[in-house]
Amino acid sequence: MEVTAADKIKDRFSTVQITIVSIFLGLAMEDLFSRFSSIESPSFFAYVILALVSLLVINLWVSYSSMAVCIRLVPKPMDAFMVFGSIMGLYILNFMITRPAYEFFYVHGVFNLGAALATFYNVHRGLSDDTIDYDPALFRPVYALNVAIFILSMAVGLVLHLHLVGQVQEALLASMVLICPPAWLWVFWVNFKQAFPVFAQ
Repeated sequence: MEVTAADKIKDRFSTVQITIVSIFLGLAMEDLFSRFSSIESPSFFAYVILALVSLLVINLWVSYSSMAVCIRLVPKPMDAFMVFGSIMGLYILNFMITRPAYEFFYVHGVFNLGAALATFYNVHRGLSDDTIDYDPALFRPVYALNVAIFILSMAVGLVLHLHLVGQVQEALLASMVLICPPAWLWVFWVNFKQAFPVFAQ
Protein backbone atom coordinates (compact mmCIF):
# COMPACT_ATOMS: atom_id res chain seq x y z
CA MET A 1 0.00 0.00 0.00
CA GLU A 2 1.34 3.41 -0.97
CA VAL A 3 2.05 5.73 1.92
CA THR A 4 0.53 9.14 1.22
CA ALA A 5 1.62 12.52 2.55
CA ALA A 6 -1.46 12.56 4.77
CA ASP A 7 -0.44 9.22 6.29
CA LYS A 8 3.02 10.56 7.08
CA ILE A 9 1.51 13.62 8.75
CA LYS A 10 -0.87 11.44 10.76
CA ASP A 11 2.03 9.26 11.93
CA ARG A 12 3.81 12.34 13.26
CA PHE A 13 0.75 13.95 14.86
CA SER A 14 1.30 12.55 18.34
CA THR A 15 5.04 13.30 18.38
CA VAL A 16 4.58 16.87 17.21
CA GLN A 17 1.67 17.64 19.53
CA ILE A 18 3.32 16.15 22.61
CA THR A 19 6.58 17.98 21.84
CA ILE A 20 4.86 21.34 21.34
CA VAL A 21 2.70 20.95 24.44
CA SER A 22 5.69 19.87 26.55
CA ILE A 23 7.80 22.85 25.44
CA PHE A 24 5.10 25.42 26.10
CA LEU A 25 4.12 23.89 29.43
CA GLY A 26 7.77 23.97 30.44
CA LEU A 27 7.93 27.66 29.54
CA ALA A 28 4.75 28.29 31.52
CA MET A 29 6.28 26.58 34.56
CA GLU A 30 9.43 28.68 34.23
CA ASP A 31 7.28 31.81 34.09
CA LEU A 32 5.33 30.70 37.17
CA PHE A 33 8.41 30.11 39.32
CA SER A 34 10.01 33.31 38.04
CA ARG A 35 6.98 35.33 39.14
CA PHE A 36 6.84 33.52 42.47
CA SER A 37 10.53 34.16 43.18
CA SER A 38 10.02 37.87 42.50
CA ILE A 39 7.65 38.11 45.48
CA GLU A 40 9.62 39.38 48.48
CA SER A 41 7.43 37.85 51.17
CA PRO A 42 5.12 35.23 49.62
CA SER A 43 1.80 34.87 51.39
CA PHE A 44 0.14 31.55 52.16
CA PHE A 45 -2.14 32.10 49.18
CA ALA A 46 0.88 32.57 46.90
CA TYR A 47 2.10 29.10 47.87
CA VAL A 48 -1.37 27.68 47.26
CA ILE A 49 -1.46 29.29 43.82
CA LEU A 50 2.04 27.98 43.03
CA ALA A 51 1.00 24.43 43.92
CA LEU A 52 -2.36 24.68 42.16
CA VAL A 53 -0.96 25.94 38.85
CA SER A 54 1.82 23.33 38.98
CA LEU A 55 -0.82 20.61 39.32
CA LEU A 56 -2.78 22.10 36.43
CA VAL A 57 0.33 21.86 34.25
CA ILE A 58 0.53 18.14 35.01
CA ASN A 59 -3.16 17.72 34.14
CA LEU A 60 -2.76 19.52 30.83
CA TRP A 61 0.26 17.47 29.87
CA VAL A 62 -1.42 14.16 30.71
CA SER A 63 -4.70 15.01 28.96
CA TYR A 64 -3.11 16.31 25.75
CA SER A 65 -0.43 13.61 25.60
CA SER A 66 -2.73 10.67 26.33
CA MET A 67 -5.18 11.69 23.62
CA ALA A 68 -2.37 12.43 21.16
CA VAL A 69 -0.80 8.97 21.43
CA CYS A 70 -4.13 7.29 20.60
CA ILE A 71 -5.11 9.12 17.43
CA ARG A 72 -3.69 9.72 13.96
CA LEU A 73 -4.94 12.96 12.43
CA VAL A 74 -4.07 15.67 9.97
CA PRO A 75 -3.84 18.79 12.18
CA LYS A 76 -6.38 21.58 11.86
CA PRO A 77 -6.05 25.24 12.90
CA MET A 78 -8.45 24.56 15.78
CA ASP A 79 -5.98 22.02 17.22
CA ALA A 80 -3.36 24.75 17.47
CA PHE A 81 -5.92 27.20 18.86
CA MET A 82 -6.87 24.80 21.66
CA VAL A 83 -3.24 24.28 22.65
CA PHE A 84 -2.54 28.01 22.44
CA GLY A 85 -5.64 28.84 24.47
CA SER A 86 -4.72 26.37 27.21
CA ILE A 87 -1.19 27.76 27.48
CA MET A 88 -2.42 31.35 27.51
CA GLY A 89 -4.82 30.40 30.29
CA LEU A 90 -1.86 29.19 32.34
CA TYR A 91 0.05 32.41 31.73
CA ILE A 92 -2.95 34.40 32.93
CA LEU A 93 -3.08 32.25 36.08
CA ASN A 94 0.66 32.84 36.53
CA PHE A 95 0.09 36.58 36.37
CA MET A 96 -2.57 36.34 39.07
CA ILE A 97 -0.03 35.08 41.63
CA THR A 98 0.87 38.72 42.33
CA ARG A 99 -2.76 39.81 42.53
CA PRO A 100 -5.25 39.47 45.41
CA ALA A 101 -6.09 35.81 46.01
CA TYR A 102 -9.79 36.20 45.27
CA GLU A 103 -8.99 37.41 41.74
CA PHE A 104 -6.98 34.25 41.12
CA PHE A 105 -9.85 31.99 42.15
CA TYR A 106 -12.26 33.85 39.88
CA VAL A 107 -9.88 33.35 36.96
CA HIS A 108 -9.23 29.74 37.99
CA GLY A 109 -12.95 29.07 37.82
CA VAL A 110 -13.18 30.46 34.29
CA PHE A 111 -10.05 28.48 33.35
CA ASN A 112 -11.85 25.26 34.28
CA LEU A 113 -14.71 26.06 31.94
CA GLY A 114 -12.13 26.53 29.20
CA ALA A 115 -10.50 23.24 30.21
CA ALA A 116 -13.86 21.49 29.86
CA LEU A 117 -14.24 22.94 26.36
CA ALA A 118 -10.71 21.91 25.36
CA THR A 119 -11.20 18.37 26.67
CA PHE A 120 -14.56 18.10 24.90
CA TYR A 121 -12.94 19.23 21.65
CA ASN A 122 -10.00 16.83 21.93
CA VAL A 123 -12.26 13.88 22.77
CA HIS A 124 -14.58 14.50 19.83
CA ARG A 125 -11.69 15.41 17.54
CA GLY A 126 -10.37 11.90 18.04
CA LEU A 127 -13.49 10.52 16.38
CA SER A 128 -12.12 11.89 13.10
CA ASP A 129 -9.61 9.03 13.18
CA ASP A 130 -11.40 6.18 11.41
CA THR A 131 -8.94 3.61 12.76
CA ILE A 132 -10.25 3.81 16.32
CA ASP A 133 -13.66 3.61 17.92
CA TYR A 134 -14.64 4.80 21.38
CA ASP A 135 -17.62 6.28 23.18
CA PRO A 136 -17.13 10.02 23.85
CA ALA A 137 -19.92 9.85 26.45
CA LEU A 138 -17.42 8.16 28.77
CA PHE A 139 -15.83 11.55 29.34
CA ARG A 140 -19.00 13.26 30.60
CA PRO A 141 -17.90 12.91 34.25
CA VAL A 142 -14.77 14.87 33.34
CA TYR A 143 -16.81 17.79 31.99
CA ALA A 144 -19.12 17.64 35.00
CA LEU A 145 -16.15 17.81 37.36
CA ASN A 146 -14.80 20.84 35.48
CA VAL A 147 -18.12 22.60 36.05
CA ALA A 148 -18.08 21.60 39.73
CA ILE A 149 -14.56 23.01 40.11
CA PHE A 150 -15.73 26.21 38.40
CA ILE A 151 -18.52 26.59 40.96
CA LEU A 152 -16.21 25.79 43.89
CA SER A 153 -13.48 28.15 42.75
CA MET A 154 -15.90 31.01 42.13
CA ALA A 155 -17.43 30.43 45.57
CA VAL A 156 -14.01 30.51 47.23
CA GLY A 157 -13.17 33.68 45.33
CA LEU A 158 -16.41 35.29 46.50
CA VAL A 159 -15.78 34.32 50.13
CA LEU A 160 -12.26 35.75 49.99
CA HIS A 161 -13.45 38.86 48.19
CA LEU A 162 -16.16 39.67 50.72
CA HIS A 163 -14.22 38.35 53.75
CA LEU A 164 -17.22 36.29 54.82
CA VAL A 165 -15.13 34.12 57.17
CA GLY A 166 -11.97 34.47 59.24
CA GLN A 167 -8.42 34.15 57.96
CA VAL A 168 -8.03 30.56 59.11
CA GLN A 169 -11.23 29.53 57.33
CA GLU A 170 -10.11 31.42 54.22
CA ALA A 171 -6.84 29.48 54.22
CA LEU A 172 -8.70 26.18 54.61
CA LEU A 173 -11.06 27.01 51.74
CA ALA A 174 -8.17 27.95 49.47
CA SER A 175 -6.32 24.75 50.40
CA MET A 176 -9.42 22.69 49.62
CA VAL A 177 -9.18 23.72 45.96
CA LEU A 178 -5.82 21.91 45.80
CA ILE A 179 -7.77 18.64 45.86
CA CYS A 180 -9.42 19.49 42.54
CA PRO A 181 -6.55 18.88 40.05
CA PRO A 182 -5.69 15.38 41.40
CA ALA A 183 -9.40 14.52 41.50
CA TRP A 184 -9.83 15.70 37.90
CA LEU A 185 -6.78 13.74 36.77
CA TRP A 186 -8.07 10.56 38.43
CA VAL A 187 -11.53 10.90 36.84
CA PHE A 188 -10.00 11.64 33.44
CA TRP A 189 -7.60 8.70 33.60
CA VAL A 190 -10.24 6.21 34.76
CA ASN A 191 -12.56 7.13 31.89
CA PHE A 192 -9.70 7.38 29.42
CA LYS A 193 -8.71 3.77 30.16
CA GLN A 194 -12.31 2.69 29.61
CA ALA A 195 -12.39 4.47 26.26
CA PHE A 196 -9.02 3.04 25.25
CA PRO A 197 -8.74 -0.41 26.91
CA VAL A 198 -5.20 -0.93 25.61
CA PHE A 199 -4.03 1.45 28.35
CA ALA A 200 -5.70 -0.68 31.01
CA GLN A 201 -3.44 -3.65 30.28
